[in-house]
Amino acid sequence: MNKLKQVFVDENYKDRLQKAEEEEIHARRIGEVVQCMKRFFSNKSYYKSYQDPKNPNKTLNDIPQNILISPTNINIILETQDFNTALEIAQEAIAELTKKNIQLAKSGEITDEKETKLFLNIISEFRSLEIPFHYQGGMMLLYLWLCEGVEFK
Repeated sequence: MNKLKQVFVDENYKDRLQKAEEEEIHARRIGEVVQCMKRFFSNKSYYKSYQDPKNPNKTLNDIPQNILISPTNINIILETQDFNTALEIAQEAIAELTKKNIQLAKSGEITDEKETKLFLNIISEFRSLEIPFHYQGGMMLLYLWLCEGVEFK
């Protein structure tokens, strides 16, 4: 009985239990992020088309699941908790893209009004799909990268 009592007060046991609880919470969060990603990106087009590996004559536009649900993308969503910071990063990247595509900016294809509408549409869709606020910043950055081809530093 004394050994059994020792196991329950053993500091290593407490640490292992706490670590297991943290891992379980993290696994649940990853599952939630993946479900949100699938809901939001289900009807989105990849910014570049590619050949269907099963049918070389067919071009696909949907986002490949191995690219969408990658550990890197999941971490972007989990680690981008501040929506305002994500918005600033997005605006800087779009401004950089506008500088690179100066002809598009001059022709009116890229404007501040279009950027604003893009952000508002994304936010509106997050709300309608009930994407938790703490995932929206990272999801917005992924959308701009995967669907609009915006590159981030």
